Parts: sequence; C-alpha cells; structure tokens
Amino acid sequence: IDGEESLQSKHTGRMIIAGLDVAQYLSGIGPKLITYEQLLHDMPTWKDNIVLVQRCLIPGARRLDEARTIREIRFIVQRIKNKYGDAVIDYEEIFGSTLPVDQRLALWKASDCLLNTELRCGLNLLPLEYVYAQKAAEVPGIVIASEFSDVFGVLNGALRISPYAIKDTVETIDKTLTMSKEDREGRHLRDIEFVSSSSSTQWMQNVL
Repeated sequence: IDGEESLQSKHTGRMIIAGLDVAQYLSGIGPKLITYEQLLHDMPTWKDNIVLVQRCLIPGARRLDEARTIREIRFIVQRIKNKYGDAVIDYEEIFGSTLPVDQRLALWKASDCLLNTELRCGLNLLPLEYVYAQKAAEVPGIVIASEFSDVFGVLNGALRISPYAIKDTVETIDKTLTMSKEDREGRHLRDIEFVSSSSSTQWMQNVL
C-alpha cells in the first residue's frame, strides 16, 4: 500500500498508465512510447493530466537486443520530456528478469490502465495479475492489450489494439482514460471470476 500511495502522491492529479516490459525489441516498448508521444501531440489537454509509468526489465539474456532497445527507449523518453516536460513520463530501468511483487502490485493498484504493446511474446501473465490486483479497487483499472499478446484471448474485458496502428491506439487510450466507472466495472467483471478462481497453472493452460 505504501508503494501505491507513494506513486499516487508522486503523480498527484494525473491518471497513471502502467507499463512493465522486458527491454527487448519484441516487447514493443518503442511503439508504445511513440504512441504515447502521439497522444500528447494529438490531444494536448492530456499533458497536464496523465503520466506513463514505464518500467523496463533488463535480464541480460539477449544482450545485443537489449542494448539496442534501451538506446532507442532512452532516446524517445528524452524526446518526450523535452517536448512535454518531465512530469508526463516516469521511466526506470531494472536489472533482472522481474520486478519484485510488492513493486508490481503497487504499480498495478496505483494505475488507471495497463498498456501492453507486444509485437510478439511468449507467456506473459502480467495482464492477468493486473486484473487480479484490481479486485478491491473502487474504480478498476483496464487492460489495453496487443492483439499479438497471448492473454488477449482470455481477457474478455481488455481493449484490443495493434501496436502498429498508432492512431487507433491513441484513440483507444483516450477512450480508456475517459471511460465511466460503470463501464470499467463491467469490463472488470468479465475477467475477475476466471482470474480469481484459477491457479497460475490454469492461467497458463488457458493462455496456451
């Protein structure tokens, strides 16, 4: 809870878009940042009202891919800050293959949506964990999932995007951030029973 409150306090007055990805090309962080930049350009009123909290994991498994990806990400992050100010993005790199569970849950609970823009992926259960973390939320967060994500097939309440369709994704993010509490609750209810009643093994079986 402390981590959740700390994030909300750090970004007071802003809706939080959460991102947690491995710093590799196929994770789609580059397209995510370009889309976010386009959102700020096309809809400038969001500049003072949202923040992308992006955490990038650097496991060291694919060093060349990771080094190239990190260079690209840092370049785009700095460009966004130069154009729109430091407050619109909260970016951190974490060495390792996972973010500690307390930090993940703090990010999930503090945020208004999870933005997944994978170009291709293996098994990624983080969107399911995100849904579970919203179980007691007064206003549940929403998953925006890439059509290339394995979990999209089991999350009926998620909003579908193509990472390559920047304009459409911008509109989907805007739709998510302006969604009513009732619509958010309805989408959450489509998924929470399955996520709550299934073990991680069952999650994997359904995703695969």
